[in-house]
Amino acid sequence: MKIIIHDDQYISFPFELKDAFREAFPNAKWNPTRREWKVVKGAKQRLKDWVKEVEASGLLQEMLDQETARLSEEEVLRLQIRLSKLKYDITVEEDAAERAAEAKTRAEQLKEQLAGLEQQLRTRKEARSQAEAKKAKAKAEVMVILQDVADVDEIECLRMGMKSDWRSIKAVNKDRFEEKQNRLREIRDDLETVGLYSEALSRAISANYNRRDRDLPDLSVELEFELDE
Repeated sequence: MKIIIHDDQYISFPFELKDAFREAFPNAKWNPTRREWKVVKGAKQRLKDWVKEVEASGLLQEMLDQETARLSEEEVLRLQIRLSKLKYDITVEEDAAERAAEAKTRAEQLKEQLAGLEQQLRTRKEARSQAEAKKAKAKAEVMVILQDVADVDEIECLRMGMKSDWRSIKAVNKDRFEEKQNRLREIRDDLETVGLYSEALSRAISANYNRRDRDLPDLSVELEFELDE
């Protein structure tokens, strides 16, 4: 905060002194090129006296103190803004870290669940494989027993013949139908003696010639044999 005189006629000072200066020098002119005020000739001493008067009044120091205070407030404001931004950035980072931790925890949980499911799948595959092996073994055992007791081709031929007999409702067809059933009963009795059972065979034997609409599907059941427990 200074008052500077150039060439005895030009003066520059803080904007806050403009009104006081214009009151002391009403004929002064503003020079936009030099950005200074110009007083009339002969006012040299009066201009110096005015500067001394202003400096002695303490006004410049007061303005300097105010400017310093204003700058301090601005600095405080800048610091507050910076502090707020830092707090915000920290909050954002903490939120991001928390989300990352939650995502990691969730990922670990999913990995554990996946590992558990994979183990269950392996266990079930092993169980199925063992069951299929057991079934295949049992079937092989059944076939060994079956080949000395009954002819699978004969059984299938009898079942197909029963279907054919159903095509025309005649007495002769009924007799043929029942003859085939009787032969199937004989085969079933032979199978029972060695402990074999067939659901398809039992259904064929139970079929009623007069209920073709109901029992025809029973002659299409897959022919399988199992040990009768």
